[in-house]
Amino acid sequence: MDIHPIEGVWKDTQRWFSDFYITRQMEGKIEQQFESDSHFKKEPMLVHGLVNEKIVGPDYSMVSIRHVEFFYDPNRSATFIVCGTGAGGPNYCHQTFLIPELGVLVDARYAKSNLKFWESIQKNIRRIVISFKQN
Repeated sequence: MDIHPIEGVWKDTQRWFSDFYITRQMEGKIEQQFESDSHFKKEPMLVHGLVNEKIVGPDYSMVSIRHVEFFYDPNRSATFIVCGTGAGGPNYCHQTFLIPELGVLVDARYAKSNLKFWESIQKNIRRIVISFKQN
């Protein structure tokens, strides 16, 4: 787990997270692909309460550490998760979320099999981090 201060980026941290952070992360993953015809495809159903987008392009079933899928809260305001999808690729997720009242961005990493627990992971980390806040 990592904690990064984000004070001073924008007064509306949730808008910053949506308009800047998530967009930049997703565009960066596309730029890392060798194929120029890569794009994102939003899955029609929520997965564990999250929007799911996958990079679509040439055969992404082959082994590669660049094969990822994205998950984020429907409002794109507080949670962003990147998980490896390539066969034999990374089998973990990297979750980033805001704690706006503290002005911090938190990173957590866990096995992809634990994606279904993303809300509990976020809630518990949030509770612990806020407990250290000095009045």
